[in-house]
Amino acid sequence: MTLFVLAGCNSDSSGDSDSAVAGVVEEQNDDGDGIAEDEDNCPAIFNPLQEDADGDGIGDACDTDSDNDGLSDAADNCPLVANPGQEDADGDGLGDVCDNNADGDMDGFDDDVDNCPAVPNPGQENQDRDSFGDACDSDQDGDGVDNGADNCPAVSNASQADLDGDGLGNACDADQDDDGIDNDPDNCPFFDNPSQEDTDGDGTGNACEDARDSDGDGLPEDPNGDGDTSDSVDNCPNVANPNQSDLDNDEVGDACDADTDGDGIEDENALGQPNDNCPLVQNADQADTDGDGLGDACDLIDDTEYACDISGETFSPFLADNDATSTADDSGCLLGGVLGGATCGVSGAANVIDNDLGNAATIYNTNLLGLSEAMLRVADTSGFVYPGQNVLGVSIAESAQLLQLDLLANNTLIVRTLLDGEVQESSDGDIGVDLDLLGVSGMLGGTEQGFLVFQTSLPFNQVEIINGGFGLLSVLDEFSVYSVCASRTEVTP
Repeated sequence: MTLFVLAGCNSDSSGDSDSAVAGVVEEQNDDGDGIAEDEDNCPAIFNPLQEDADGDGIGDACDTDSDNDGLSDAADNCPLVANPGQEDADGDGLGDVCDNNADGDMDGFDDDVDNCPAVPNPGQENQDRDSFGDACDSDQDGDGVDNGADNCPAVSNASQADLDGDGLGNACDADQDDDGIDNDPDNCPFFDNPSQEDTDGDGTGNACEDARDSDGDGLPEDPNGDGDTSDSVDNCPNVANPNQSDLDNDEVGDACDADTDGDGIEDENALGQPNDNCPLVQNADQADTDGDGLGDACDLIDDTEYACDISGETFSPFLADNDATSTADDSGCLLGGVLGGATCGVSGAANVIDNDLGNAATIYNTNLLGLSEAMLRVADTSGFVYPGQNVLGVSIAESAQLLQLDLLANNTLIVRTLLDGEVQESSDGDIGVDLDLLGVSGMLGGTEQGFLVFQTSLPFNQVEIINGGFGLLSVLDEFSVYSVCASRTEVTP
């Protein structure tokens, strides 16, 4: 009860206002919580703390839908946190958004390390080694075709080639020609020959004895050897392409298709130079807003906005805390390093993967006509594989100088990605696919830093930075590498 003493107002029983008495006014507070009724968000229910989770002016104590998600508290599995879908992965009666269970799907792996935190997968199987376990991966084999539409959902086969048209892709069809004989013992695995006749006993069935396969990829362009190629099973008869990938479905395989994406812009010009700024994505207009040489249709990032940090950014560095390793390789130094030491090698390799983003490794090499090279290799050894559609950032303080001196062009500096030791893409284009250089600047740990930024297209778990290659003697024979960064999830334009 709140009391107010009124001074200067006198009254007596006769109503004479000249009499001075004290009066008392009581402010209404029926629920006894000490909050005046006109200020109480639940005037009839005791709630001294006045909690109001959904901020609707009705206190939680008397609000039948405290989180304002359209479900009454009595039926809501998270009454104080909006979750209209009522998702409850582990079926414990608590919605996922308010379930503090560290292992929400109860598969033995805490959510923060579980590759399918909402779907039980105790084996943590992850065939394509991306960020999602097989149990919750919409594209289990990582070939770009979702499981439901994939004719080999557990075997990568982007081309979806299906020789016998039985709905099973060649990559996972034990009997590709559908003649009742499995591929391995079949003496004509690409031809229907259930009898397996082999008159001369040479191991090649009569049905394919005279077949002509000019490129030796196992897919003949003249199956019967009669000169008629209308029944060819090879969409690139003169270029080996056993996977028969055909991005634009024009019946010309990618390996020999001058216009891979079918947008009317040929991949290369008459001199063999890049012509289509998105050779694998249709973009007839060739729009390139940021002018980095990659068309908008396939450009994953504005290179001026590249930012890498331990947390809070799309791109994060390879870190020892996440099972990354960094090693120096001076085996390519001239005479095996006899002239090495001060002339060729890598110092401070571990600095690239520590949590201090201001530390750097130094790669140095007095490169005598390209006869010597030093290498820094950074690898994720946790089993994780970075998705191919990515943007790789190598933080090099002298990146602008490297470009000015054209050291990338003459291969004095080479950056390449690898998967389990196999080169996937390289800045010199000699091995694997070309890495597309996007820019030379970025933010590292919130500080502007030199970067070489590359767009990738193939999965990787290792990165190599090489000082040497086949360039001429360089006036810049050492540079500092601070971090190697990438996104752990697929980057989309």
